[in-house]
Amino acid sequence: MQLDMHYYATFYLAEYANIPLEDVLKIAYSAQYIDDSTKYDSNQHKDGGLLYGIASAHHPLDCVKNRLIKRIEQRHVWIPFHFLPGGEGNTFEKKLICTKNSKIANEMFKNHIENNTNKDYLVYLIGVACHVFMDTFSHYGFSGISSKYNSVKKDSFILHVKNKEMKDYILGKKGKFLKDFGLEKIARYLAEFSTGALGHGGAMTFPDRPYLHWELEFVDKYSNSEEMINRKNNETFLEGSKALYNYLCKFAKKKYNIDSPDFNNIERKIKNILAIEGTKAERISEWKNIIKAKNIDYNSETWEEEKDNFDKFKYSKNGIETNVYRFHQAVSYHRYYVLKDLLPKYKIAVY
Repeated sequence: MQLDMHYYATFYLAEYANIPLEDVLKIAYSAQYIDDSTKYDSNQHKDGGLLYGIASAHHPLDCVKNRLIKRIEQRHVWIPFHFLPGGEGNTFEKKLICTKNSKIANEMFKNHIENNTNKDYLVYLIGVACHVFMDTFSHYGFSGISSKYNSVKKDSFILHVKNKEMKDYILGKKGKFLKDFGLEKIARYLAEFSTGALGHGGAMTFPDRPYLHWELEFVDKYSNSEEMINRKNNETFLEGSKALYNYLCKFAKKKYNIDSPDFNNIERKIKNILAIEGTKAERISEWKNIIKAKNIDYNSETWEEEKDNFDKFKYSKNGIETNVYRFHQAVSYHRYYVLKDLLPKYKIAVY
Protein backbone atom coordinates (compact mmCIF):
# COMPACT_ATOMS: atom_id res chain seq x y z
CA MET A 1 0.00 0.00 0.00
CA GLN A 2 1.04 3.61 -0.46
CA LEU A 3 0.91 6.90 1.45
CA ASP A 4 -2.82 7.38 0.89
CA MET A 5 -3.60 4.17 2.76
CA HIS A 6 -0.84 3.84 5.33
CA TYR A 7 -1.03 7.43 6.56
CA TYR A 8 -4.28 9.11 5.53
CA ALA A 9 -6.62 6.11 5.67
CA THR A 10 -5.08 5.02 8.97
CA PHE A 11 -5.45 8.58 10.27
CA TYR A 12 -9.12 8.68 9.30
CA LEU A 13 -9.90 5.31 10.87
CA ALA A 14 -8.07 6.13 14.11
CA GLU A 15 -9.74 9.52 14.30
CA TYR A 16 -13.17 8.01 13.69
CA ALA A 17 -12.50 5.43 16.43
CA ASN A 18 -12.33 8.41 18.85
CA ILE A 19 -8.64 7.99 19.64
CA PRO A 20 -7.23 11.33 20.89
CA LEU A 21 -5.77 13.45 18.09
CA GLU A 22 -2.26 13.52 19.58
CA ASP A 23 -2.11 9.74 19.44
CA VAL A 24 -3.87 9.53 16.07
CA LEU A 25 -0.98 11.51 14.62
CA LYS A 26 1.59 9.17 16.17
CA ILE A 27 -0.24 6.05 15.01
CA ALA A 28 -0.70 7.25 11.44
CA TYR A 29 2.83 8.64 11.15
CA SER A 30 4.32 5.40 12.48
CA ALA A 31 2.23 3.39 10.03
CA GLN A 32 3.68 5.33 7.09
CA TYR A 33 7.18 5.84 8.50
CA ILE A 34 7.71 2.09 8.27
CA ASP A 35 8.16 2.72 4.52
CA ASP A 36 10.43 5.73 5.04
CA SER A 37 12.83 4.52 7.73
CA THR A 38 15.33 3.07 5.29
CA LYS A 39 18.69 3.47 7.03
CA TYR A 40 20.65 1.76 9.72
CA ASP A 41 22.37 4.72 11.31
CA SER A 42 23.17 6.14 14.69
CA ASN A 43 23.55 9.48 16.39
CA GLN A 44 25.83 9.55 19.41
CA HIS A 45 25.51 12.22 22.04
CA LYS A 46 28.59 13.81 23.57
CA ASP A 47 27.69 12.17 26.88
CA GLY A 48 27.86 8.74 25.21
CA GLY A 49 24.13 8.17 24.73
CA LEU A 50 23.08 6.64 21.43
CA LEU A 51 20.05 6.70 19.16
CA TYR A 52 20.34 3.79 16.74
CA GLY A 53 18.00 3.84 13.77
CA ILE A 54 16.65 0.58 12.33
CA ALA A 55 15.70 0.16 8.70
CA SER A 56 12.12 -1.05 8.32
CA ALA A 57 12.17 -0.69 4.51
CA HIS A 58 14.52 -0.32 1.56
CA HIS A 59 13.97 1.89 -1.44
CA PRO A 60 13.40 -0.02 -4.70
CA LEU A 61 16.57 1.42 -6.23
CA ASP A 62 18.59 -0.02 -3.36
CA CYS A 63 17.09 -3.43 -4.14
CA VAL A 64 18.04 -3.14 -7.80
CA LYS A 65 21.52 -1.91 -6.99
CA ASN A 66 22.25 -4.74 -4.57
CA ARG A 67 20.49 -7.53 -6.57
CA LEU A 68 19.08 -7.22 -4.10
CA ILE A 69 19.37 -6.65 -0.59
CA LYS A 70 21.12 -9.60 0.96
CA ARG A 71 18.94 -12.46 2.10
CA ILE A 72 19.51 -11.60 5.75
CA GLU A 73 18.03 -8.16 5.12
CA GLN A 74 15.00 -9.74 3.50
CA ARG A 75 14.48 -11.61 6.75
CA HIS A 76 15.03 -8.50 8.90
CA VAL A 77 12.96 -6.08 6.85
CA TRP A 78 10.53 -7.50 4.32
CA ILE A 79 9.29 -10.47 6.35
CA PRO A 80 8.43 -8.77 9.68
CA PHE A 81 7.26 -5.42 8.29
CA HIS A 82 5.80 -5.94 4.78
CA PHE A 83 5.17 -9.62 3.97
CA LEU A 84 4.17 -11.17 7.26
CA PRO A 85 4.15 -14.95 6.65
CA GLY A 86 0.83 -16.73 6.58
CA GLY A 87 2.27 -19.95 8.00
CA GLU A 88 0.41 -22.17 5.53
CA GLY A 89 1.88 -24.99 3.44
CA ASN A 90 4.21 -27.85 4.22
CA THR A 91 7.62 -26.32 3.44
CA PHE A 92 9.56 -23.41 4.85
CA GLU A 93 9.29 -21.41 1.62
CA LYS A 94 5.55 -21.92 1.36
CA LYS A 95 5.00 -20.96 4.99
CA LEU A 96 6.65 -17.60 4.26
CA ILE A 97 4.01 -16.61 1.70
CA CYS A 98 1.91 -13.74 3.02
CA THR A 99 -1.75 -14.54 3.68
CA LYS A 100 -4.53 -11.95 3.88
CA ASN A 101 -5.86 -11.43 7.40
CA SER A 102 -3.92 -14.46 8.58
CA LYS A 103 -4.02 -16.05 12.01
CA ILE A 104 -0.44 -14.89 12.50
CA ALA A 105 -1.30 -11.29 11.59
CA ASN A 106 -4.22 -11.25 13.98
CA GLU A 107 -2.15 -12.72 16.79
CA MET A 108 0.46 -10.03 16.17
CA PHE A 109 -2.06 -7.21 16.46
CA LYS A 110 -3.71 -8.67 19.56
CA ASN A 111 -0.34 -9.07 21.23
CA HIS A 112 0.62 -5.46 20.56
CA ILE A 113 -2.65 -4.18 22.03
CA GLU A 114 -3.02 -6.51 25.00
CA ASN A 115 0.53 -7.23 26.17
CA ASN A 116 2.20 -3.84 25.90
CA THR A 117 -0.14 -1.62 27.91
CA ASN A 118 2.63 -0.08 30.00
CA LYS A 119 5.12 0.48 27.19
CA ASP A 120 6.01 4.15 26.58
CA TYR A 121 6.08 3.41 22.86
CA LEU A 122 2.66 1.71 22.76
CA VAL A 123 0.94 4.12 20.34
CA TYR A 124 3.90 3.91 17.95
CA LEU A 125 3.73 0.11 18.15
CA ILE A 126 0.05 0.27 17.21
CA GLY A 127 1.05 2.28 14.14
CA VAL A 128 3.60 -0.37 13.20
CA ALA A 129 0.92 -3.03 13.61
CA CYS A 130 -1.43 -1.03 11.36
CA HIS A 131 1.14 -1.05 8.56
CA VAL A 132 2.02 -4.73 8.85
CA PHE A 133 -1.60 -5.83 9.16
CA MET A 134 -2.84 -3.79 6.19
CA ASP A 135 0.00 -5.02 3.99
CA THR A 136 -1.42 -8.52 4.32
CA PHE A 137 -4.45 -7.26 2.36
CA SER A 138 -2.27 -6.09 -0.53
CA HIS A 139 0.78 -8.38 -0.45
CA TYR A 140 -0.96 -11.72 0.05
CA GLY A 141 0.20 -14.39 -2.37
CA PHE A 142 3.78 -13.10 -2.31
CA SER A 143 6.61 -13.60 0.18
CA GLY A 144 9.31 -11.34 1.60
CA ILE A 145 12.24 -13.35 0.27
CA SER A 146 13.58 -13.97 -3.21
CA SER A 147 11.52 -17.00 -4.13
CA LYS A 148 10.39 -18.97 -7.15
CA TYR A 149 6.87 -18.61 -5.78
CA ASN A 150 7.03 -14.85 -6.46
CA SER A 151 7.80 -15.33 -10.17
CA VAL A 152 4.92 -14.66 -12.54
CA LYS A 153 4.35 -15.86 -16.11
CA LYS A 154 5.56 -13.34 -18.62
CA ASP A 155 2.46 -13.67 -20.79
CA SER A 156 -0.20 -13.60 -18.08
CA PHE A 157 -0.17 -9.92 -17.19
CA ILE A 158 -3.55 -8.13 -17.55
CA LEU A 159 -4.28 -4.67 -16.21
CA HIS A 160 -7.88 -3.44 -16.04
CA VAL A 161 -8.04 0.35 -15.97
CA LYS A 162 -10.90 2.38 -17.41
CA ASN A 163 -8.86 5.57 -17.64
CA LYS A 164 -6.19 5.19 -20.36
CA GLU A 165 -4.10 8.01 -18.89
CA MET A 166 -4.06 6.22 -15.54
CA LYS A 167 -2.80 3.04 -17.19
CA ASP A 168 0.10 4.98 -18.68
CA TYR A 169 0.66 6.64 -15.32
CA ILE A 170 0.85 3.28 -13.53
CA LEU A 171 3.44 2.02 -15.98
CA GLY A 172 5.55 5.11 -15.37
CA LYS A 173 6.92 7.89 -17.52
CA LYS A 174 7.64 5.46 -20.34
CA GLY A 175 4.27 3.75 -20.03
CA LYS A 176 2.90 5.03 -23.31
CA PHE A 177 6.05 4.05 -25.15
CA LEU A 178 5.96 0.57 -23.65
CA LYS A 179 2.31 0.17 -24.48
CA ASP A 180 2.66 1.36 -28.07
CA PHE A 181 5.50 -1.07 -28.75
CA GLY A 182 3.97 -3.99 -26.92
CA LEU A 183 6.67 -3.98 -24.26
CA GLU A 184 4.55 -3.93 -21.11
CA LYS A 185 5.51 -7.54 -20.42
CA ILE A 186 9.18 -6.64 -20.70
CA ALA A 187 8.71 -3.84 -18.20
CA ARG A 188 7.15 -6.23 -15.71
CA TYR A 189 9.83 -8.85 -16.39
CA LEU A 190 12.58 -6.33 -15.67
CA ALA A 191 10.88 -5.35 -12.43
CA GLU A 192 10.86 -8.97 -11.35
CA PHE A 193 14.39 -9.78 -12.51
CA SER A 194 15.91 -6.67 -10.95
CA THR A 195 14.52 -7.59 -7.55
CA GLY A 196 15.47 -11.27 -7.71
CA ALA A 197 11.81 -12.33 -7.47
CA LEU A 198 11.56 -10.50 -4.15
CA GLY A 199 8.06 -9.69 -2.95
CA HIS A 200 5.70 -8.49 -5.66
CA GLY A 201 8.42 -7.07 -7.94
CA GLY A 202 7.03 -9.08 -10.86
CA ALA A 203 3.64 -7.43 -10.35
CA MET A 204 5.21 -3.97 -10.07
CA THR A 205 2.93 -1.70 -7.99
CA PHE A 206 -0.33 -3.44 -8.90
CA PRO A 207 -0.99 -4.83 -5.39
CA ASP A 208 -0.56 -1.38 -3.82
CA ARG A 209 -3.09 0.68 -5.80
CA PRO A 210 -6.53 0.68 -4.15
CA TYR A 211 -8.65 1.06 -7.30
CA LEU A 212 -6.83 -1.46 -9.47
CA HIS A 213 -8.28 -4.64 -10.97
CA TRP A 214 -5.42 -6.81 -12.23
CA GLU A 215 -4.60 -10.36 -13.26
CA LEU A 216 -1.50 -12.53 -13.56
CA GLU A 217 -0.41 -16.12 -13.10
CA PHE A 218 2.49 -17.52 -11.12
CA VAL A 219 5.18 -19.63 -12.79
CA ASP A 220 5.27 -22.14 -9.95
CA LYS A 221 1.96 -23.04 -8.40
CA TYR A 222 1.78 -24.23 -4.83
CA SER A 223 -1.00 -25.93 -2.94
CA ASN A 224 -2.42 -22.79 -1.33
CA SER A 225 -2.13 -20.41 -4.28
CA GLU A 226 -4.83 -18.96 -6.44
CA GLU A 227 -4.94 -20.69 -9.83
CA MET A 228 -4.62 -17.24 -11.36
CA ILE A 229 -4.64 -13.93 -9.54
CA ASN A 230 -7.71 -11.96 -10.52
CA ARG A 231 -7.72 -9.32 -7.88
CA LYS A 232 -9.87 -6.27 -7.27
CA ASN A 233 -7.87 -4.23 -4.81
CA ASN A 234 -10.79 -2.00 -3.85
CA GLU A 235 -12.59 -5.02 -2.41
CA THR A 236 -9.65 -6.35 -0.39
CA PHE A 237 -8.64 -2.85 0.76
CA LEU A 238 -12.18 -2.30 2.04
CA GLU A 239 -12.03 -5.63 3.84
CA GLY A 240 -8.70 -4.61 5.34
CA SER A 241 -10.00 -1.18 6.38
CA LYS A 242 -12.87 -2.76 8.28
CA ALA A 243 -10.59 -5.27 10.00
CA LEU A 244 -8.10 -2.53 10.89
CA TYR A 245 -10.86 -0.33 12.27
CA ASN A 246 -12.00 -3.13 14.55
CA TYR A 247 -8.51 -3.32 16.06
CA LEU A 248 -8.32 0.45 16.46
CA CYS A 249 -11.64 0.28 18.31
CA LYS A 250 -10.26 -2.43 20.60
CA PHE A 251 -7.21 -0.28 21.23
CA ALA A 252 -9.39 2.77 21.98
CA LYS A 253 -11.36 0.75 24.51
CA LYS A 254 -8.27 -0.83 26.07
CA LYS A 255 -6.18 2.32 26.47
CA TYR A 256 -8.73 5.12 26.82
CA ASN A 257 -11.91 3.25 27.80
CA ILE A 258 -13.58 4.92 24.82
CA ASP A 259 -16.38 3.45 22.74
CA SER A 260 -16.20 3.84 18.96
CA PRO A 261 -18.91 4.26 16.30
CA ASP A 262 -19.92 1.42 13.99
CA PHE A 263 -17.91 0.95 10.80
CA ASN A 264 -21.09 0.69 8.76
CA ASN A 265 -21.55 4.44 9.15
CA ILE A 266 -18.42 5.16 7.08
CA GLU A 267 -18.22 2.11 4.85
CA ARG A 268 -19.76 3.85 1.84
CA LYS A 269 -17.37 6.81 2.09
CA ILE A 270 -14.35 4.52 2.17
CA LYS A 271 -15.66 2.35 -0.62
CA ASN A 272 -16.10 5.41 -2.86
CA ILE A 273 -12.54 6.62 -2.23
CA LEU A 274 -11.04 3.20 -2.88
CA ALA A 275 -12.74 3.08 -6.28
CA ILE A 276 -11.22 6.35 -7.53
CA GLU A 277 -8.87 5.89 -10.49
CA GLY A 278 -6.57 8.75 -9.61
CA THR A 279 -3.02 9.63 -8.77
CA LYS A 280 -1.74 9.26 -5.23
CA ALA A 281 -2.15 13.01 -4.69
CA GLU A 282 -5.74 12.86 -5.91
CA ARG A 283 -6.53 9.95 -3.62
CA ILE A 284 -4.95 11.71 -0.65
CA SER A 285 -7.09 14.76 -1.35
CA GLU A 286 -10.21 12.62 -1.04
CA TRP A 287 -9.10 11.22 2.31
CA LYS A 288 -8.35 14.72 3.61
CA ASN A 289 -11.88 15.78 2.66
CA ILE A 290 -13.35 13.37 5.22
CA ILE A 291 -10.70 13.78 7.93
CA LYS A 292 -11.83 16.26 10.57
CA ALA A 293 -8.39 17.39 11.71
CA LYS A 294 -6.60 20.01 9.64
CA ASN A 295 -2.95 20.65 8.81
CA ILE A 296 -2.01 17.00 9.13
CA ASP A 297 0.00 16.53 5.92
CA TYR A 298 2.68 13.88 6.17
CA ASN A 299 6.33 14.90 5.90
CA SER A 300 8.82 12.03 5.97
CA GLU A 301 11.60 14.36 7.13
CA THR A 302 9.91 15.39 10.39
CA TRP A 303 11.15 12.40 12.39
CA GLU A 304 14.42 12.24 10.43
CA GLU A 305 15.13 15.76 11.68
CA GLU A 306 14.40 14.63 15.23
CA LYS A 307 17.00 11.93 14.75
CA ASP A 308 19.53 14.45 13.45
CA ASN A 309 18.93 16.67 16.50
CA PHE A 310 19.54 13.90 19.03
CA ASP A 311 23.09 15.02 19.80
CA LYS A 312 21.92 18.61 20.36
CA PHE A 313 20.03 17.84 23.57
CA LYS A 314 21.70 18.89 26.80
CA TYR A 315 21.56 15.27 27.90
CA SER A 316 21.00 12.21 25.73
CA LYS A 317 18.27 11.02 28.10
CA ASN A 318 16.12 13.91 26.90
CA GLY A 319 16.04 12.39 23.42
CA ILE A 320 14.20 9.33 24.69
CA GLU A 321 10.95 11.31 24.69
CA THR A 322 11.13 12.12 20.97
CA ASN A 323 8.84 10.51 18.45
CA VAL A 324 11.68 9.00 16.48
CA TYR A 325 13.24 7.35 19.53
CA ARG A 326 9.89 5.84 20.54
CA PHE A 327 9.31 4.68 16.96
CA HIS A 328 12.62 2.83 16.86
CA GLN A 329 11.81 1.26 20.23
CA ALA A 330 8.56 0.04 18.68
CA VAL A 331 10.11 -1.40 15.50
CA SER A 332 12.86 -3.08 17.54
CA TYR A 333 10.27 -4.75 19.73
CA HIS A 334 8.06 -5.69 16.78
CA ARG A 335 10.89 -7.23 14.79
CA TYR A 336 12.14 -9.27 17.74
CA TYR A 337 8.63 -10.40 18.66
CA VAL A 338 7.77 -11.51 15.12
CA LEU A 339 11.06 -13.22 14.29
CA LYS A 340 11.92 -14.70 17.67
CA ASP A 341 8.56 -15.32 19.36
CA LEU A 342 5.62 -15.34 16.96
CA LEU A 343 6.95 -17.15 13.88
CA PRO A 344 8.78 -19.90 15.82
CA LYS A 345 5.44 -20.62 17.49
CA TYR A 346 4.22 -21.58 14.01
CA LYS A 347 7.38 -23.63 13.31
CA ILE A 348 8.94 -20.92 11.13
CA ALA A 349 12.61 -20.28 11.92
CA VAL A 350 13.35 -17.15 9.90
CA TYR A 351 16.14 -15.74 12.05
